[in-house]
Amino acid sequence: MAERLWRADGGGDAPGGRFDDTQPAKGMDSVVSEADLARLRALLADSTDEDYRCAPDGPAAAPDDGLDEWSAAPRPVHPVAPERPAEPEEPAVPLGPVPASALHVDEDGHDAVRSLAERLGVADAAEALLARTDLPVRAAVADYLAVAGSERLAGSEGRRNDVLRDLLRSFGGDHGHAVGAAAEVWAAHRLLAEDRLAPGSRLALDARKGERIALGSGTLVDTGTVPQADLVYRTADGVVHLDEVKYAAQTLADKLRKEPQQLERMLNWRAGDADHRHCGVWIRTDHRWTGLFSQVIRNGLKMPAIEVLIRNAVPVRVGERELRTDHLAALRDAVKRAFDDPANAVAGKSGEWFNQYVPDLDAARTFLRPYGADFL
Repeated sequence: MAERLWRADGGGDAPGGRFDDTQPAKGMDSVVSEADLARLRALLADSTDEDYRCAPDGPAAAPDDGLDEWSAAPRPVHPVAPERPAEPEEPAVPLGPVPASALHVDEDGHDAVRSLAERLGVADAAEALLARTDLPVRAAVADYLAVAGSERLAGSEGRRNDVLRDLLRSFGGDHGHAVGAAAEVWAAHRLLAEDRLAPGSRLALDARKGERIALGSGTLVDTGTVPQADLVYRTADGVVHLDEVKYAAQTLADKLRKEPQQLERMLNWRAGDADHRHCGVWIRTDHRWTGLFSQVIRNGLKMPAIEVLIRNAVPVRVGERELRTDHLAALRDAVKRAFDDPANAVAGKSGEWFNQYVPDLDAARTFLRPYGADFL
């Protein structure tokens, strides 16, 4: 495979291109106009966190055979969307009814995403996104335009446009790919908005094996054997982050169960320079967060997905909550104590217990506090 170079200054995609990050980024002017950005600012000013929440649509995706035998049924896989070879996201678990307010995109938002999609040659995908009713379109559009309009994306203009084009194609594809794209732009937008990047550095999206990624300020990253990384970036402490993004916790558990080698590759990459490399996970919604307790097989042993993350020191961000591995361990223990408490007995399988007591992290914060989880 030919080596590809993401240049922080917007140049080079050619194999072996010369690395030079001393020039300022060119930004996205050839794709996103100042008028687009003005519309975007107005759109973001009206966006709220409520746009990200969806009503439950039934029992949470939780363990169903007792605390020590939690498992989840295999899920069918949707066909791969055009030009998007990645595994589709959570195809068999709908988000539930999406409030009308979360679907509404005002005229400025429509115009901005349509204009960008037309320039990228995927106008049909934008129309498909705007017509969707199975995800919070308003928030997805705001996140996408914020990322597209940022001057802190790594890669040449052509490489950035490829990423933006593929995201729109995913938005216009099946449910699984659409929610996966929504999660990716949400996480990227959060990173940019929270100013987590090191000064002068860039954020790379959808980095692939064989690509050298120039993050700015002299940082050149090779992701090694990791075939695809959702987010690659450097923080002010000099640490390079390689993060996985999922829409829901159950999707993460499914990935750990079906493709355990992805986490292994990420951990191997981290081990190459443990003091300056970090792996993490972003989960877009806390709806069905109890998927973290679904069973996976690790080194021949059955254990909850949350245990895999704890043992390998992989922190998770669920929605707006940052969960370090010590938080995950305390959460695991609190759930176990609460589940074993006879006062909390629920007739039926454990999925019904999760749905009754801890359907989301707001409920978990109150219910689990007496059991030792006082940080949610």
